[in-house]
Order: sequence, then structure tokens, then C-alpha cells
Amino acid sequence: MKPLKRFAPSHYEIQVDGHLDAGHSVWLGQLTLRRGRAVTSLRGALADQAALYGVLSMLQTMGVVLLAVSRLEDTE
Repeated sequence: MKPLKRFAPSHYEIQVDGHLDAGHSVWLGQLTLRRGRAVTSLRGALADQAALYGVLSMLQTMGVVLLAVSRLEDTE
């Protein structure tokens, strides 16, 4: 895995408890939402660490329970 750079794009997976509506993707950095039995996974590229913190802040504002945040191996 490449070293993490604060101001570079990276791919993430964020897991939250419960189901988020697909319409929330626009508010959450255009991440792809995938709904499991009781968990929603948000995956995709974010511009930098500030964008990641923005998504996490939005999830907190929505009252969503955060389960996990993982940086994924870049596919490019």
C-alpha cells in the first residue's frame, strides 16, 4: 500500500450501522452506497483527508453510528 499523503486522493470504505438512503450519496462525497443486512458501506475516492473528515462530520450530524473506516488500496 502506498504511503498516505494528507493532500492526495485516496479510496476509502466507511461502514455505518443501519441503512442509508441512496440519495445521501450526494451529501457524502459521491461515495457509492451498498446496503447489507444491517450495515451500509460507503466506498469511493475522496480528494484528500479534509474530504474524508467532511464525510465523517456529515455522518455525525446525521446521527449515524460509525462502525469502521478503512483506506483501500488504490486501483490506479
